[in-house]
Amino acid sequence: MFSKSRINLSFPILIGGGATGYADDDWNDDEFEENREQNWDAVFVVEPGINVLYNISRYVQLETGMKYRFSSKVDLFTDDITRINGFSFGFGLKVGIFNLGKNRYKKNIPNDE
Repeated sequence: MFSKSRINLSFPILIGGGATGYADDDWNDDEFEENREQNWDAVFVVEPGINVLYNISRYVQLETGMKYRFSSKVDLFTDDITRINGFSFGFGLKVGIFNLGKNRYKKNIPNDE
């Protein structure tokens, strides 16, 4: 939004799946226990957010924003945590070539009237 101005808004959304869990630090490459109880669970996540972007130049942007994570229920045997929902805040620096409202592919077609 507001692509021609110095300050823009974006609305990112993350949708995905994976695993969440705990790992202990007593790993030994020589021993592997087949019956060891796994402390992880599959999780589905949807994370919508809002970002404010400030265009320093056509090549550099500052970004700050917040997101909220919605997750499916997880069942970890050593904890009472059932969901990994929550807010997250971020700040970043983007480097690239940003359009800033200029369409470099737009061609002016002459009027033959």
